[in-house]
Amino acid sequence: MSRAATDARKLLADAEAKRAALKQPDDLKPIYAAAFERSVSAPAQAFLATIPVAIDQLTAALAVADYLESHRAAVKVNGSNIQTADNKTRAEVTQLLTAMNAQNQRFKDAQERMRVVTQGR
Repeated sequence: MSRAATDARKLLADAEAKRAALKQPDDLKPIYAAAFERSVSAPAQAFLATIPVAIDQLTAALAVADYLESHRAAVKVNGSNIQTADNKTRAEVTQLLTAMNAQNQRFKDAQERMRVVTQGR
């Protein structure tokens, strides 16, 4: 687990413990619970759900970069265009780029879920 996730879980647990220790009138409890969920719990959970997706996205991008670096003789990069010297290399690059693009979409979707939670629709 990443340090960011560990820190976020600890902060959320601390906030929840402080909330549990609050003495509130019964009529205020449901209002405060809803506000706490909207302002603290839901954004924290959205952030925690985004962390592994971001890690997967970066891992996929690094796999592409590592492959390109290790196959410099067979690959030519010109801007966003990648040219390969043979079909095997082309297939491997395509596979890595497809995986990276899928992770990019997952991250974009996670960001959108977090935006909806934190800012509304």
